[in-house]
Amino acid sequence: MGSAHTRIYLARHGSVVPEWRGRLYGDLDVPLDPRGEAEARELAERLRPVELHALACSDLGRARFGAACLAAGRDLTPRIDPRLRELSRGDWAGKHPAEVDAADGGWSRWRRDPARQRPPNGESLADLWARVAPALDELCAEAIAAAARRGASQPLAALVAHGWVLRCTAAHALGLPLAQADNLSVPPAGLLAVDWPAQGLCSGHPILAGLDLDRPLDEGAAWYRLPRPAAGVP
Repeated sequence: MGSAHTRIYLARHGSVVPEWRGRLYGDLDVPLDPRGEAEARELAERLRPVELHALACSDLGRARFGAACLAAGRDLTPRIDPRLRELSRGDWAGKHPAEVDAADGGWSRWRRDPARQRPPNGESLADLWARVAPALDELCAEAIAAAARRGASQPLAALVAHGWVLRCTAAHALGLPLAQADNLSVPPAGLLAVDWPAQGLCSGHPILAGLDLDRPLDEGAAWYRLPRPAAGVP
């Protein structure tokens, strides 16, 4: 009998170039800096003992670099999946949050209800999850098929994606509403492990199986932050 779950290791890409930090770059193809490339290589080494059966990444360069590091030395080709892209910031892309707020208060409105609020021509967290969840289902099925071919009892997969992809997945695994994904901190090159239902999300609930807490968080805060007051600003 096969495993009831596929373990998926979810890795965030490394640090991006300094000029983009603090700006809303979302699904723009912002590159890694040398530190971010080193972080991706280090994360790949940490997962080197894991016999992966499937590997996917978003189509953005910073995630593809991390997936290439994970694939190096393995008989594994990363599947590039645009559904794993970072949250689209639409017309806000490239701007600082304060700049968006100064224009019309849009950033504060988004932070109060990120599950439903969209930037102009952008996405809400619900929009992101609607594309990410099926991609995880497919990655799980890929790993199950590959594990069966190799005679492995536990299917294992990995993906390299983005902060909001990991945050929304973790929130779902923790039973939190998507709006509270904003309270989860996942640093560059952060790592989660989730046990994903073998028959897909329609058949069960994912379980948060591991959480990388040994890396410093950019904001110097706990991995889970208390929800902000409804009237609060970022």
